[in-house]
Amino acid sequence: MSRIGKMPISIPAGVDVTINDNVVTVKGPKGTLTREFSSSMIIEKGDGVITVSRPNDLKVNKSLHGLTRTLIFNMVEGVTNGYAKTLEIEGVGYRAAKQGKTGGVYDVLTNIKNNENYMFIALVTAFVLNYAAYFAEIFRGGIEAIPKGQYEAASMLGMTKMQTFFRIILPHRMR
Repeated sequence: MSRIGKMPISIPAGVDVTINDNVVTVKGPKGTLTREFSSSMIIEKGDGVITVSRPNDLKVNKSLHGLTRTLIFNMVEGVTNGYAKTLEIEGVGYRAAKQGKTGGVYDVLTNIKNNENYMFIALVTAFVLNYAAYFAEIFRGGIEAIPKGQYEAASMLGMTKMQTFFRIILPHRMR
């Protein structure tokens, strides 16, 4: 049996779980979650616990056993405690503070839209991204076009991967 799959899931107070044809609905103080699980899994609700079992030891059922139990446990956890991400800052001399939705891509996109020339900035950004992808595809296609014999010859000469790249692959691409 799966170590994770065989563990029962306790249902906390204030959480209501209903199971209908492997469709599990979990209602709690933070909301309601519903998910349909594989019909090969046997999901049963007992006295304050949910158990998941599998009918046989086929590889697919072994994989689904632990997954199903974990997903149901996460549903119960989600409607009781919700999702929280705890960050830990280590080091000396750093100061951090959360101030709304600032920083990163969100801040850049917001500032672009607030700018009076946002159409021009969006055009330049799209142009740069398009050409970066274009050149990356050319470079990738060029490296894949180098025959495997080049790599084999370099390994026979005792070259490392770095030496092979700088002495054979890169010059081959520059031609």
